[in-house]
Amino acid sequence: MTTATLVSSVVSGCFYYLAAVFAAFCVMLVASALEHARLTWQRRNEDFGVLGESRFTVPVSVIAPAFNERTVIVPAIRSLLAFDYPQFEVIVVNDGSRDDTFAVLQRTFDLERRDVFYRKQYETRGIRGIYRSRSCPNLIVVDKENGGKADALSAGLNLARYRYVCTVDGDTVYYDDALLKSMRPAIRDPATVVGVTSNVTISRRPEEAGTTGAGTQRIDDQWLTNFQLLDYFRAFLNNRLGWTRGNFMLCSVGAFAIWRRDLVVELGGFSAAWLPFPKASAAPRARTPWDG
Repeated sequence: MTTATLVSSVVSGCFYYLAAVFAAFCVMLVASALEHARLTWQRRNEDFGVLGESRFTVPVSVIAPAFNERTVIVPAIRSLLAFDYPQFEVIVVNDGSRDDTFAVLQRTFDLERRDVFYRKQYETRGIRGIYRSRSCPNLIVVDKENGGKADALSAGLNLARYRYVCTVDGDTVYYDDALLKSMRPAIRDPATVVGVTSNVTISRRPEEAGTTGAGTQRIDDQWLTNFQLLDYFRAFLNNRLGWTRGNFMLCSVGAFAIWRRDLVVELGGFSAAWLPFPKASAAPRARTPWDG
């Protein structure tokens, strides 16, 4: 085989591969459009006011790992505390930040160290201290040694009190109705829906986000961030909506995901890189009607 023939074969292979990929994207686009229409119809017919006031709306534990996030940690946590949701707690895990992330949290939210007794279901890096905010009673801050995001999530899970856990990022600002709208499918069908994820957008101005009011900036004015935004649109609006149409999801976005806590516990929590396998002290439980 000559060099020219080899190059021609490689180019042809790449062409057919890309053609197959784009054909699959087109199929997913049709499925995504159908799913978007269905979700839009549901949202227009959903009474979120009743959902927000109902005593049957399940409380949620929000866990936010943070590592060297001093620049955006305050607007991010304030957006979490501003969730329009009946009952929730916010657990911020300072994962051994090397900057003054913890000092910013302590100064802004008036943290007070507490002696907290909790069941340590998962092995994590050492906990330096647990703090509660004097100004925001539902805010808990855990200061620990660095162990990675999964380790920080497990540390937060050890302290979480509620049936559902929402894992977020410490550098992301959220709309105030994000939790209420995302919990809607889980509350409607808790036996089947074990996880909920969402889409995110890119902005360099976190102080302008976090509300649902008019004038909220969703698209940045920089070409580099907008290029990343287009990639997010492809991943979330084109692909993941289509996967939802088929009742499955290949992966969830790390910046926002809601999980049914009992299944997370049964699977051993979040697998940290420094542990060969996740460890949980909880024994396997019997099958319940919640399992579907």
